[in-house]
Amino acid sequence: MLGDASRQLEQNQQDPAPLQQAMLAASQSEKNAREEKWRSRCEEAHMERQAGHLLAANDLILQILVENESFPDAQRELSELQSQIRRTLDSGEGATVIDRFALEGFYAYGQAIMPRPPIPGASFTRSSNRLTRVPNPRAVRRTFISLSTRRLL
Repeated sequence: MLGDASRQLEQNQQDPAPLQQAMLAASQSEKNAREEKWRSRCEEAHMERQAGHLLAANDLILQILVENESFPDAQRELSELQSQIRRTLDSGEGATVIDRFALEGFYAYGQAIMPRPPIPGASFTRSSNRLTRVPNPRAVRRTFISLSTRRLL
């Protein structure tokens, strides 16, 4: 609507600058409001995670990432959540069967949407301007155990 009014002013050879300034201010205000909403949700997710409510924290973070997958605060919080979920799943303590399945689902989804090295459990180091794979010993052991178990079955 403001764009139409700006074009109308131009056609009538009037100065559209004040109207364009208003459009720019409204656009910037809307962008700031969205970012503040995302920051607020990230803080809420952080508090939920620290309280041990991993499912609620994941839900909040994934809502943000659906709206803006490159929001850095949400990406950091998702990374922290992934670490805590992995520790919870590895310990096997304090989660009901239903919660455990939900956490496994959130963990798998988080792994699928997070940028990471192509080999699960591997990290990369820079050595003479070349990226070198450094496998995580726990991941290698888990893979070996998983393969060994399949052979026994």
